[in-house]
Amino acid sequence: MTMSNFAQRHGYQAEQRALQKRDYLPKDIRQQIGLMMVDRFVSLSDGQLFVHIIQESLPPSSDLWKWYCTIPAPQVVPQRGYGVLLPSDEYDYSIARHHLVIPLKDCHWQLFYTIIERIYSEWRRAQPDRAKSLAYDVNLLLRSYGIPWVLQSGWVIPADDHAFVDELKYVRQVGPSQNAEDLSDPLVSLRNAFDALYRMRGGPDITGACNHAWVAWETAREAAGGVEVVRRARPELWQSLTEWRDLIHAGRHPGKNLGRPPTEAETGFIVRLCANAVRLVSASLGTDENF
Repeated sequence: MTMSNFAQRHGYQAEQRALQKRDYLPKDIRQQIGLMMVDRFVSLSDGQLFVHIIQESLPPSSDLWKWYCTIPAPQVVPQRGYGVLLPSDEYDYSIARHHLVIPLKDCHWQLFYTIIERIYSEWRRAQPDRAKSLAYDVNLLLRSYGIPWVLQSGWVIPADDHAFVDELKYVRQVGPSQNAEDLSDPLVSLRNAFDALYRMRGGPDITGACNHAWVAWETAREAAGGVEVVRRARPELWQSLTEWRDLIHAGRHPGKNLGRPPTEAETGFIVRLCANAVRLVSASLGTDENF
């Protein structure tokens, strides 16, 4: 017998909420997401990391200091075989869980998403399954409230950019511990381009995103054999880049050729075009200014 739930058997679908404004993020939703993170803590180090990220991400204030000073201390529990009280390696945060998320309820919405990204990034390195589970639950909650953001491959991105998950996954092959500052690796430059594109505070860094994306393409192109080799091997790719050259260079040098910088949507197109170009030539060394 095939198992299905009531909605599946009778063809009902959940009503989709209309997308809200981008800065729509009520306190109760922030609290729910905060508790999602806290409920995934498995050790003292998780709680310490959580507190550290909040302190680094939020502006210093007297309220934040008071919050930190009043966090309940870790429990001391008897350990088998010792006969003495020792700090527990797996402290039960149930008595502190609501207290820990207090700063998330009142912080600026952009900073809230920054904290989520940092927690995800830390967990992704140590326990990828836990990070993946967090992203799934966060996205489910955001979608249910019509909030137009998704957590994808470590970035909180506009929901309408969700079609570009393959590019994001490809770029995230380079993590913080894997030559993250090696600009001779095009993946590093692409990651910097997406960081600039999805920068929360102040909106996207148009020039930075275009420059990083172009550097990624240059390094990949030269490692693949240089201009002439790539032109012959990938004529369609070369034609696409040529057709959009004015737009690309306007992003790198605001006002050049077009007389204006690209829009946010055009910048996203440039970054993804370069990301696909890098994937196609599959290279990772060198730079050149020819094109």
